[in-house]
Amino acid sequence: MRIENRAYLDITERPANAGFEYAISAAAPVIGNVILHVRDGGKIVSIVPVPEGASAENRVKIDELYHRTDAETLQAVAEVASRAVLTIPIAKIFRLDEIGAAQRAVSSGVQGKVVLKH
Repeated sequence: MRIENRAYLDITERPANAGFEYAISAAAPVIGNVILHVRDGGKIVSIVPVPEGASAENRVKIDELYHRTDAETLQAVAEVASRAVLTIPIAKIFRLDEIGAAQRAVSSGVQGKVVLKH
């Protein structure tokens, strides 16, 4: 994972200290290490299930966001989208190397979706 203009961070390794205020988790096998990278009182948004006890000490706040990819759900979304009823408000688009700015936008409560584009 690249952090703005800094060197790459290997989230598969345990950190020397928890230095990040925010994190986004998209890889279930390393969620435990992602938690270790976030300081006490920090926040994580995870799009993968967080295993029971991964943050037993509750020193970080974890919001879990799920999606469903079953055929029935996808069909329902496609049907609504085809009628132009589905509206997704996009507040801001960031390049992938601007992930820090994207996280700050989300944490500030921006109204609408924040999109990362690579």
